[in-house]
Amino acid sequence: MPIGTGKVALRLPGIKTLKDKRNLMRRISAFLKKNYELSLMEINTEEVANISVLELARAAPSSMVATSILNKAIDAIEDNFDCLVVGREVNVLEV
Repeated sequence: MPIGTGKVALRLPGIKTLKDKRNLMRRISAFLKKNYELSLMEINTEEVANISVLELARAAPSSMVATSILNKAIDAIEDNFDCLVVGREVNVLEV
């Protein structure tokens, strides 16, 4: 079964405090879990207010589906939240 994994780097231009960042990350997390059934976590940027790097993962029936879902989810972050995608990486692991 293919497992899609992704990494997305976000710039958060309107965020000034870590509290604001936590609130935004909670909203993004809930949105991605609800709409794309993704597992995710923030990595290496917990103490920086205006930057976030998220790791994403989801099992899928095929490699194409996994890649498509992750790319759509990353695009949806930028479309639905006040942040800019400054980097992305999508991979598929065959398990």
